[in-house]
Amino acid sequence: REKTVFISSMKNLDKIVSKIEKNIDGKDKVREQALRSSRDIIISCRKAIQSIHQKKMKDAQNNIKKASSNLQTLYDLTKPHPELFHAGFVENAAQELVEASCLYNIMTGKELPDPDELQTTYSSYLMGLCDLVGELRRTALDSIRNGEGKKADECLNMMEEIYDVIIRFDYPSGLLPIKKKQDMVRG
Repeated sequence: REKTVFISSMKNLDKIVSKIEKNIDGKDKVREQALRSSRDIIISCRKAIQSIHQKKMKDAQNNIKKASSNLQTLYDLTKPHPELFHAGFVENAAQELVEASCLYNIMTGKELPDPDELQTTYSSYLMGLCDLVGELRRTALDSIRNGEGKKADECLNMMEEIYDVIIRFDYPSGLLPIKKKQDMVRG
C-alpha cells in the first residue's frame, strides 16, 4: 500500500500566504499614501484656479508649482505598482494640474504648456484640456458681466478650438477614456 504524501506538500502554505499578505499590505500602504497625495494635488490645483479667477497670479503660480512637484512624487510612488499608477485617482490629479497650468498660461498671455514640460501623460493632458473648457466658459461669463465682450469672445474662440482638436480623438475608452469629456465640451 502507498502512503499519502499530501500532508507534507502543504507545509509551506503559511509561508506563501504570509509573503503574499506582506506584499498586499505594502501596496495598500502605498495606495493610501497615493490617495492622500492625489487629493493634495487636486486641492492645490483648485486653489490655483480660484486664485486665477481672483487675479492672484502669484498665489496661483505657487499652488501650481506645489501640485507639479507633488505629482512627480505621486508618479514615482505609484510607477512600481502599475495597478495603482493606472488607477483613476492618479490620472485625475494629473488632469487637474493640466487644467490649472493651461488656464494660468492663457490668463498670463503665455503659450499652453507642453505635456512633456508638465511631465504628465498624454491622456491626462487631453482630459485636462477638456476640463479647461469649463474654466474658459466661466471666464467668458464673468467677462460678459463685466462688459468685456472682446475677452468673452476670445474665450469662446478658445473653447471652440479645444473642441475642434478634442473630437479628433476617437479611440476605444480602454486606450483613451475621453468620450464623456468630449460630450461635455460639446455642451
